[in-house]
Amino acid sequence: MPVTDPGWLYDLCERALDVAASALPDNPDRQVVYPARPPDDISDQGCASQLAVWVEQAYPAGAGTQRTSRSSNRCHLLRAVRLRLRWVACFPSLDDQAAPPAVADINAATAALLETGWRIQNALADGYYGGSLLGAVADTVTALAAFTDMTPVGPSGGVAGVEIGMEITP
Repeated sequence: MPVTDPGWLYDLCERALDVAASALPDNPDRQVVYPARPPDDISDQGCASQLAVWVEQAYPAGAGTQRTSRSSNRCHLLRAVRLRLRWVACFPSLDDQAAPPAVADINAATAALLETGWRIQNALADGYYGGSLLGAVADTVTALAAFTDMTPVGPSGGVAGVEIGMEITP
C-alpha cells in the first residue's frame, strides 16, 4: 500500500497492535486503535488488560522529502508518523477494607509490567526490521523507525502499564 494512501495510517496502527500483542504472554481483553490518547482509567471494564495504539502526530518529514512530478504538477509530501502504544493490565490496589497491597505484590507487578514493556518494544523493533510492521511500504520506500521512549503509566483504578512511542519516516 503506498504511503500516499490515507488508509496506510490505520493499517500501520493495526500492524503495530498485532506485533505488540505477539509479545504479550496472554491476549489483551481489549485491543483497539484509538483516534487519540486513550483514557487512563479503564476501571469501568473491571480488572481488564488493554492494548491501544493511536497516531499522535503525522507531519511533513522535513526538507528534501517533497517530490514533484513535472507531468502532473502535483506535490506529494512523505509524512513522518509518531505512534503511541499503551498496554495496561491489572495492578495491586486497595482491598475492600482500603488496606494497601503488600510491598512484595507491588514489586512483583512492577517487575512484570517493566518486563512486558521491554518485550513489546523489542517486538516492535523486530517487526520493523523483519518487515511485518510496515507491510507493503517496506518494499517501496526506505523507512526509518525510532523508538522514542517507554514510560510507565498508572497505577490508576487497579491497572497500570507502559506507554511506548515510536516515530516512522517512510
